[in-house]
Amino acid sequence: MNKKEYKNLENGLYIIFWKSGTTSLAAIGRDVVNDPWIMSTNWSLFPTLYGSSPWKRVRNVVPVLLQSQLQDYLDQKIVTPEVKEMLKLYGGIPGHPRK
Repeated sequence: MNKKEYKNLENGLYIIFWKSGTTSLAAIGRDVVNDPWIMSTNWSLFPTLYGSSPWKRVRNVVPVLLQSQLQDYLDQKIVTPEVKEMLKLYGGIPGHPRK
C-alpha cells in the first residue's frame, strides 16, 4: 500500500492481504502522532508494527468492522447481558453517542 492509502484508513478490524500471499485478521489504529499501526492476531513475537515499513508488505485490506460502525453494530446485534451492563456503565462507545 502506498502512504496515502494507509494514512486514510479508519481505525477498526481488517483482513490484511500480505504481498507474501498470506492473510491476517488485524486491528488498525493510531499512535500519539496519528500514524497508523497494525496489530495482527496471528503474530506473537512482534504483534504491533509501526511506521511505513509494514505497509510496504500489504497488498490490500478489507474492513471487517470500523470504529465508526461499532455503536450501530451493537445497537442491531444481540449482545450478552455483561456487554449491555458495560455499555451502560461506561455510557456506550466513546465518541459515538447513542441515537
